[in-house]
Amino acid sequence: MLNVIFFVAGSAGGSLLLWLPKSWSSNLSRVYRFLAFELLLGLALLTRDRWLAAPWSVPQVISWIFWAAGCLLAGLGLFRRPSGAALAQESEAAPALPPPRGIYRRVRHPFYAAALFLGWGLFAKSLTPFDNTALLYAFLLTGVSLFLVSAARADETSDYLKFGSAYALYVRSSKMLIPFIL
Repeated sequence: MLNVIFFVAGSAGGSLLLWLPKSWSSNLSRVYRFLAFELLLGLALLTRDRWLAAPWSVPQVISWIFWAAGCLLAGLGLFRRPSGAALAQESEAAPALPPPRGIYRRVRHPFYAAALFLGWGLFAKSLTPFDNTALLYAFLLTGVSLFLVSAARADETSDYLKFGSAYALYVRSSKMLIPFIL
């Protein structure tokens, strides 16, 4: 019952993701982001009793590594986010692609990557022998991964339309989600 209450409360808060400023993402991206959030929330609630169980077991250590990577990507992504004044100036003038700095030189979507690492960390926490729910957790993780990649692709489509060939050059010099890999 407590999981249901947390899920409803989290879903109400997560629905705010649909109403972020329009200049930040496309409508389709918002839907994908919301669905990924819902699946992440479900995965977190289903595995919450395992978060601190056997903290030095292999799945827990792997989980903490994924979580640390996600927190690192999210933290590094905050350093290059445009300020409110920069967004206001952008709407008045023709948009220009700022030179990539920090983590944005390597990854175009560090916040989606952070959510992806969080999902993988939650899945690693669910790995216990003789568990009948592993298929459910794998299904939720697959959904999270697909929705986050779809959200990133939807954002990139709108960025191509907004910035043109400058964004195409940026795409060739960086990865979408995971540095040096994807």
